[in-house]
Amino acid sequence: MKRKHYIIIASVLVVIIAAIILKPGKGDALKQLSVKVERGKFEILVTTTGELQAKSSVDIEGPSELRNSRGIRIREIKIQDLIPEGTVVDSGDYVARLDPSELANNLKDLSDEVESSESNYLKTVPGKGWFTLLRLYSPTQPFFDQTWKPGDFEKIK
Repeated sequence: MKRKHYIIIASVLVVIIAAIILKPGKGDALKQLSVKVERGKFEILVTTTGELQAKSSVDIEGPSELRNSRGIRIREIKIQDLIPEGTVVDSGDYVARLDPSELANNLKDLSDEVESSESNYLKTVPGKGWFTLLRLYSPTQPFFDQTWKPGDFEKIK
């Protein structure tokens, strides 16, 4: 009798295991994973972040007049036009156009400064006489004692 119970329990377990393995939804999942092979373009797309460095490159510097100028202070030079990346160029070829607005503003400031400085001087007419004007601010005691005298004129070269 015990043997019959073991056979019945084993048979039921086999039926349950078979039902789990051969479940109707399982076959559909296998069909979804299979694809018909076709000839065509094989495209590989890699997405990443980072920085690329060229195998060979040349540093391009701006005009030497802008880099070495002591009187003109250029804070920012914007690139107005640039040839397409990858274009092969030779020495002396056009590469980029720099925005002249910063330089124009500096030139205007310097022009205003020169104009302001020139307004501090009186112009003389060639062939006509001229006069000397000496203005003293906060004179000290030697001026009042008349022991101080201004120096002679010297020609500036």
